[in-house]
Amino acid sequence: MNRIRKTIGMIIAVSIVLTVGAYFLIFNQGISHSTQDWANFGGYIGGILAPVFTVLNIVVFIRLTSAIDKSDEKRKNKE
Repeated sequence: MNRIRKTIGMIIAVSIVLTVGAYFLIFNQGISHSTQDWANFGGYIGGILAPVFTVLNIVVFIRLTSAIDKSDEKRKNKE
């Protein structure tokens, strides 16, 4: 379980760093004072990271469902 947490944490960290890094490499104009630029940045981050987190959520859901099924089978076998 601890290995899974580390892996998920690494996936999240790498996703965020790559996304923000790519944005600043492409649009290398420094920090903006315009709210429109920040809105565009937020849309970019959300558009890139939402699918990554969705896939990660599906993987966690499948593993959790599998663990619950195994637990139920063990309980039924004991009865």
